[in-house]
Amino acid sequence: MLPFPLNVKHHFDVLLPVLEANASIAPSDFALRIKPSELPIPVADVAHLLDCYQRARDKFPNIHRPKLLYTRKALEQSSSEALVKYKSNLIQGDIAVDLTGGLGMDTFALSGQFKKVIYVEKDPNVVEIARHNHEVLGCQNITYVCEDAETWLNSCTGTKFDLMYIDPSRRNEHGRQFLLKDCEPDVRLILPQLYSLTKKLVVKVSPLYDIKQITRELPDIETIEVISVHNEVKEILVHCALQEISVEREIRIKAVRLDKLGQMISMHVVEIDQSNYAIETADQVGNYLYEPDAAIIKAGITTSVGSVFNLQRVSDNSIYLTSEEFCPIFPGKSYEVSAILPYKSKHIAAYLWEHQLEAVHIHKRDFPLKPEELFKKFNLRMGDQAHLFFTKDADGALIMICAQLVEV
Repeated sequence: MLPFPLNVKHHFDVLLPVLEANASIAPSDFALRIKPSELPIPVADVAHLLDCYQRARDKFPNIHRPKLLYTRKALEQSSSEALVKYKSNLIQGDIAVDLTGGLGMDTFALSGQFKKVIYVEKDPNVVEIARHNHEVLGCQNITYVCEDAETWLNSCTGTKFDLMYIDPSRRNEHGRQFLLKDCEPDVRLILPQLYSLTKKLVVKVSPLYDIKQITRELPDIETIEVISVHNEVKEILVHCALQEISVEREIRIKAVRLDKLGQMISMHVVEIDQSNYAIETADQVGNYLYEPDAAIIKAGITTSVGSVFNLQRVSDNSIYLTSEEFCPIFPGKSYEVSAILPYKSKHIAAYLWEHQLEAVHIHKRDFPLKPEELFKKFNLRMGDQAHLFFTKDADGALIMICAQLVEV
């Protein structure tokens, strides 16, 4: 018998109506209700696929369709539709290689921009899942290689590819990892082969990676892209133009904001050295408070963004920005300030009681207490009555800013 989920593809005529009829039912409940005799494959496998289909409709709202195959692990590791769509417009050329194919969504993205794409994946079961899914999606320019990246690279000679894309696996026997040295393959160890085989390399690294550390570990970086979806950093893409002799170049850093469907909301590109940018620290918090998008914070370009929009910092090195006049096109969240209080427990408690604030959002930066400690200390719960920011002012004193979110 074929392993799951390949055992599914010969029974879609029976299974698709079952999946559709139970689309909103918890897979565990489905497994208890259904009779094994009604299914051509084990109940556990159908429940697994039902779970995957429910997840896939959210992760790939337009790409997902009947007859696609998934596993939970492959879904977790795969790029979302927003990121697939964004990457499908990044680079064009003749031949691209996806060195860590997985479910094949990144390969799918590349197939629309290159004449040929080579998909490399060491797990034969996963290769067949990707091959099947690409057929369902109508891809006809993908070649499949069932080998690990290192073995395949060692077998290549003479060809110079336009692009190699690699998303090293961040899971091993010790759990989830994020440093390149702990991922598989370790990109740093295969750089000699990559230098000889590709004009351009794109490495996907963990959102946890420190930007400066990336510049120390990978050579010939042109651009580092920090990509967020709905104010959550999802991917960091490192673009390297590999040269036989490394050359010094100014690295660009790009903060990209996407919506759930991959439409770009905004993009900010600056040199990683921001010494040309400067913003002042406000004497006091103005009428409006701004919190940059997560991609901007991660990219470390709050200073340049603040300079572009003529804003001031709330305190030295703070990511919170402020102004007297409203900035309607700020790339992040904007708030109208209601009050600024010194951090004195009795004063804050009195203010909250006077304004009947019980359900709030708490934000904190450069502040000694955690949000959960502040919720408990002031007897608050999560809610939308107000946003409370606990931070420092220009003099380094602890303060609380009460504000209302401005919808734009």
